[in-house]
Amino acid sequence: IPGAIAHDDEDILANMIEDKIGMDKLFVIYCSDDDCGSSEELAYSLQEQGFLNIYLFKGGWKQWIDNNLPFDISE
Repeated sequence: IPGAIAHDDEDILANMIEDKIGMDKLFVIYCSDDDCGSSEELAYSLQEQGFLNIYLFKGGWKQWIDNNLPFDISE
């Protein structure tokens, strides 16, 4: 998804989000599909770290692609 950031290490990911987005700005997290629970777990963890405006895209990557939305694999 254009503009998406990712990292397997949750602490590094939190730092990346803080650096690129900030603690108070809205951002969306997503998983592979609506059966994946990792994004929900991440949302709770990020809330505990002080991030306040988290939206969860339950359909995830699968729904994004199924709806022919743009993506960028260059990063």
